[in-house]
Amino acid sequence: LRYFIADPVPNQPSHRALTRSCHFFNNGKSLMVGFLDSKEVIAWNVSPWTCIWCHKLVTRIGSTAYHNMTQSLLVWSLHDRVDIYCICNSPTERLLNVWKLRLQTCDLHICSVQFDVTGSTAIVGGDNGEVSVWNIESAKLMQVLSHGKGKFLPCLCTS
Repeated sequence: LRYFIADPVPNQPSHRALTRSCHFFNNGKSLMVGFLDSKEVIAWNVSPWTCIWCHKLVTRIGSTAYHNMTQSLLVWSLHDRVDIYCICNSPTERLLNVWKLRLQTCDLHICSVQFDVTGSTAIVGGDNGEVSVWNIESAKLMQVLSHGKGKFLPCLCTS
C-alpha cells in the first residue's frame, strides 16, 4: 500500500467551496474536482500541481461519475436532470456539454449516477425508488427498474 502525499498547490487563491466529487483521469496523472455551489469543475496535473482547466457549469454539481475510456463525465444537477460532458482535447482541454437526461424525482434527495463498463450506458438511481438506464449516444431512456414495494426508497448506483 502506497501513501499519497500532496503538497498544497502553489500560488492558488483559497476559496470557500464544498467539494462534491474527485476523479483521477489521464492515467492517474490528473485530478478533476467538482464544486457544489461555485458550479466549477477544475482539473489539475498532479505532479507538479498545475491547473489544466476550469469550467463553470450552468447548474450546481451533485453526484458525478467519470468514465476514463470515453472521457465522459455525468453530473447530477441537484434538480431534474443529469448532464453528460466530454473532455474536449483541442484546442485546449475543456468540458463540452453533450446531452441532458431529464429525470423525475420526488424530493430532490441524493441522486446517484454511474457508467456501465463500456461507458455507453448511464445508470441513474433516484429518490423515487427507480433506477433509470440511459443510452449515452442517443440520450434515450432504455429501461426503468422499479423497487416495486409501493414505498419510495432512494436508489444508489455503484460500479
